[in-house]
Order: sequence, then C-alpha cells, then structure tokens
Amino acid sequence: VSQSRYSAEVQAYVRKEAFKRDDFTCQECGQKGSLEAHHIISVAEDHRMEGDVDNVVTLCTECHDQEHKKPGQRYHELARVAACNRSKLAVAI
Repeated sequence: VSQSRYSAEVQAYVRKEAFKRDDFTCQECGQKGSLEAHHIISVAEDHRMEGDVDNVVTLCTECHDQEHKKPGQRYHELARVAACNRSKLAVAI
C-alpha cells in the first residue's frame, strides 16, 4: 500500500469515527451539516497524530475556517512547519 493511499484510508477512518463520536455535530456551534475533521495537533507538527481519533474534533466549515485564521494555525504557517519537520527528519536519517 502506498503512503498516500494509506494516508487517505487513515484520514477517512479517523474522520468517520470522529463524526460518529461527536454525533455529526460541530463541537463549536452545534451545526449538524457541512462538517470537517480538524486535527487539534496538526499533522504538519506531528505526523504520528494523523491516525489518532482523539486528536480530531468535528467542526463545521465556518468554524474550521475560523480555527485556521488563528495565529500559528494558518495553512501557510502549518505548511512551513511541515517543511521544517521534513528537513529535520532527512538530516536525522
């Protein structure tokens, strides 16, 4: 199984389990539709958290967008963290 396929399968499983656990409800505003799975500790910061259902919270699209507007959680900032972590890993190997 390729890494990307494994990752997609893990993400789908985690998403489904988090939605079920959270009763298909945004944990910020209570909305029941347009849901997304948000990693509390981003996968960019620690890829091992990708498959941890306890590291995911169900948010609606609007609340998820607001979460990623917070300092340190913006998508471009997370991409920079991921690149830095990949560089550190390459040096360690």
